[in-house]
Amino acid sequence: MRSIAFVFFIVIQFFQCLYAVEEQGISTCSNSQITQWKEIDVPPLKFEALSMLNLTGCRWEVKNENDSLIVKELIHPKSSELMKPSFIVSFTPNMFSERIITYDIDTGWIVARDQGEFDGETKWYSKEGKDNRSLINAPFIWLKKFNDAYVALTDNPYGGSFGVLYQDAVYFDQIVKFDAHPVAAIQNSANEFYVLTFRGLYFVDIESREKKLINSGKWTQLNPNSITIDSKGDLYIGLIGYLVRITISDDGVVHEAWLKELDG
Repeated sequence: MRSIAFVFFIVIQFFQCLYAVEEQGISTCSNSQITQWKEIDVPPLKFEALSMLNLTGCRWEVKNENDSLIVKELIHPKSSELMKPSFIVSFTPNMFSERIITYDIDTGWIVARDQGEFDGETKWYSKEGKDNRSLINAPFIWLKKFNDAYVALTDNPYGGSFGVLYQDAVYFDQIVKFDAHPVAAIQNSANEFYVLTFRGLYFVDIESREKKLINSGKWTQLNPNSITIDSKGDLYIGLIGYLVRITISDDGVVHEAWLKELDG
């Protein structure tokens, strides 16, 4: 009898979750413009709805394409789908599964081995692969050209870092470290950087080598996956089921707004 009662309890919980998800307004995972999203009240994110969102909700990625903000379902490319150098990449053999991430840069290739919770490594290779150098015992998960160098995010089991990759010296300088996994970064019109992590949004000053927490709210519970910026300087963060817009006024006041896709 106890086992039957337990199963009955689980079924009730399941339908309660479905009802909660309907209240949260999960939509289909189709591409859209940011103009098709509306500002809403901060959702309650009760346990049942939060659990179901993480299981079945659309993972929304927000991007700036041709000066238009596009929202689409997040799909991680497989290693086989990425650009790859023609030469064979060598890493220290290990027993753990891994994902290889490659970046084609001016002076060669950056090849990162991402082993999830088991660390990883990033190497620089010359164009032909004859020369190589280890940069850091962690994978680059994001890379962007910045003046004559590149800026990058690294990930490790305990957090990650933001730093500058100098091409001439083939050297990676870690500017700041994070105690949460970084996800992505964005550059504003003043060549300043915002870094998105699982625990919040940070402002990073390269010259002073300092970071400042800008915003950390309920949205960190919904696996933030992407960040972009519009022409006004407003920041948009992609989440499971929702988007969040962060507006920073000239006097430094931070405003957080939740967005949901319009019906139909």
